[in-house]
Amino acid sequence: MENSISPTVRQTVSPPRDLLHESSARPLLEPSISLIPESLEFSIHEPSQRVMEEPSTSGLIQKSLLNKISNKTPSWVTKFEELKNEQLKSAKENAMQLNDRLDKLEKREEAMLKTQEELVKKLEDANNIELQKLDVFKKNV
Repeated sequence: MENSISPTVRQTVSPPRDLLHESSARPLLEPSISLIPESLEFSIHEPSQRVMEEPSTSGLIQKSLLNKISNKTPSWVTKFEELKNEQLKSAKENAMQLNDRLDKLEKREEAMLKTQEELVKKLEDANNIELQKLDVFKKNV
């Protein structure tokens, strides 16, 4: 029984040899770009003045790079702004056209009301004439 347990114990204690072989066969990739800027790399024996001087120039460089990056807007933003401006312009033009149409409709409405008033006046005159004729007819009968 101990013989049957021993292979499992051996496996739990150490990883399989294939796994060790695979991981050791792969070369470790070192980053080609140093993560620490050169201005911050210094040895213990160097004077501290160099450390004080270098960051100020690198800080200026970093600020100028940030300004260059922040001044550039992505192309989709400029296209969006152009489309937005075009839409606003067309909306203003449409609003002006609608206002012109509304003004024309109001003028037509005023003209129609004036014509209706004239027609009503003529009908009243015609009605008065008919009433007078009726009165004359009643007197004669």
